[in-house]
Amino acid sequence: MKARQVMRKKVITVKPEDRVVKVLGIFSKEKISGAPVMDGKKLVGMITDSDIIAKLDIHTPRIHFASSPDFLLIMAGIKGKGTSLREEMKVLKNFRVQDFMTKRVFTVLPEDPLTEIAGIMHGKGVNRVPVLNGKGHLVGIVARQDIIRALTRC
Repeated sequence: MKARQVMRKKVITVKPEDRVVKVLGIFSKEKISGAPVMDGKKLVGMITDSDIIAKLDIHTPRIHFASSPDFLLIMAGIKGKGTSLREEMKVLKNFRVQDFMTKRVFTVLPEDPLTEIAGIMHGKGVNRVPVLNGKGHLVGIVARQDIIRALTRC
């Protein structure tokens, strides 16, 4: 099987200037955990819920998250020492995708075999890879779940 056979063609993307709070809302609504970051038609990074949670403690040590990936539970899990939830939310609202995204993105082509894609995911420690056509335009995305789904169809 090839990437083009299992990739999701409807790809939810975000922009570098989008606010992190908005992205977490998209992740929750769409039931996804990561998205490509696009500057116009150019892929400039990836952002995941793990990137946000891991880096948020670096930027604002008082903010900690519950283990649930649901946005509302994450927001409910925010704690602050001597500050209100409203004050913590003001801090969180200031962050943008470009502050949290991973700039080094591993991509594949539509004709790449699933075995190669699975190897990239495992070897590079990523859960999804954007699929770019020969002109470098985003045409899809393959997530671990897509590979699992394809294997169950064999």
